[in-house]
Amino acid sequence: DVLILNKEEALRLTRQGDVARNLSDLQELAHIVVVTQGKDGAHAACGGGIYAIRPFEVPVVDVTGAGDAFGCGFVAALMKGNGIEEALRWGAANASSVVMHLGTKNILLTEAEIERFIERHSSAQKHGGANA
Repeated sequence: DVLILNKEEALRLTRQGDVARNLSDLQELAHIVVVTQGKDGAHAACGGGIYAIRPFEVPVVDVTGAGDAFGCGFVAALMKGNGIEEALRWGAANASSVVMHLGTKNILLTEAEIERFIERHSSAQKHGGANA
């Protein structure tokens, strides 16, 4: 099971401002926990490991729907059998694609489009890496 929260939601549940503590506390609720942090990226915890990713460097027009797009990409990667690190990349790619457009009616990326987006933007990405 997966629990994806933004940093404000995590703070409300745990009353902790520290991401590592949030991840630890929230793992009592779900096997995989993700806390998204907008322009600061996302952190995930699973099986004792903590993972982090920075967002892709793209022009930001509107952040509406970015969290939902992240969750969609993250869970889709897991459903395809990918690990946490790849799931974070898929989530970040989908969210980064959405923020480049105005409004909530943006088209989410397909699997092939996610892979192309990651390939195209990886060299410029500020990546936190595994076990950050």
